[in-house]
Amino acid sequence: METDSGLKKNEVPINVNNKKTGTKGRASIPFDENKLKSIEKVKKTTLRSLSRAMGVSHTTVCRWKKKDEQTSNFTFNEMSNVVHIDEKLFYITRTQQTFYLTQDEIEPHREIQSKRFIPKIMFMCVVARPIFSSEGEMIFDGKIGIFPFTHEVAAQRTIRIKWPPHLSKTIFIQQDNAKPHILDDDEVFREVATLDGFNFHLVQQPPNSPDMNVLDLGFFRSIQSLQHQKSAYNYAQLVNAVTTAFDNLTPNALKNVWITLQACKIEVIKKLGGMDYDIPHMSKQNLKGKGDSHIVWGYSRKQFTRH
Repeated sequence: METDSGLKKNEVPINVNNKKTGTKGRASIPFDENKLKSIEKVKKTTLRSLSRAMGVSHTTVCRWKKKDEQTSNFTFNEMSNVVHIDEKLFYITRTQQTFYLTQDEIEPHREIQSKRFIPKIMFMCVVARPIFSSEGEMIFDGKIGIFPFTHEVAAQRTIRIKWPPHLSKTIFIQQDNAKPHILDDDEVFREVATLDGFNFHLVQQPPNSPDMNVLDLGFFRSIQSLQHQKSAYNYAQLVNAVTTAFDNLTPNALKNVWITLQACKIEVIKKLGGMDYDIPHMSKQNLKGKGDSHIVWGYSRKQFTRH
């Protein structure tokens, strides 16, 4: 027989609610910064090795790391009027190359006089920051040109021809500190720097800092990766392979390197001008299609730092 409350006769209701008040669960382990500093650096290469050295669980270390990741926003100039220029040697072949072949395929064969002196050509590459609309439509691909040092090329007019008319005509060309490079006050350069309404300036990148140039930072590697997919047996074929690779690279590939450059500048700021940092990994795919009207990058501080 059941009562109105749904209980059978002689059954007594039981209250199973937790009678404890206040914070429930185990108390979190506080982070000990002094203990972290006392641990050898070789034991702090991974979160798991760090957790063992700290005498806590891996999840505890992950919780410390997550709690300490505070975002700082840095606002940078869009660099829409900055051009990076640099030279690089491209070799006609590698000393070693891997091929995946079937059993009946013949192994590729190449002969050169010496693997210490592989034929090569110097190229000068000029790029700017690609421009996309808020809808993701490409306005300017940023690829000014790549020029082999095999014959005389009037490269000084290429920038003027390709430069989008809506961008500033005061353009800063960043180059490295190689001794053959001229400086901004060179008389011949100044004569042509203000033609056709333009105003070009040469600026030097910080010495011993290849991360401050988008070409050394990753764009040359992308070109070389595509170049090695084409066999070249003479200088003409090498020039064609490199220029074709330059033309085939997507503007998004170049844009991603400019984003990495700005992230590296953030790291340099954190290091007070130092270069002892790791190139940060960013979710660049999430930034596609957001346009370029404002460049404000948020980036997390290095784990466990205190300022």
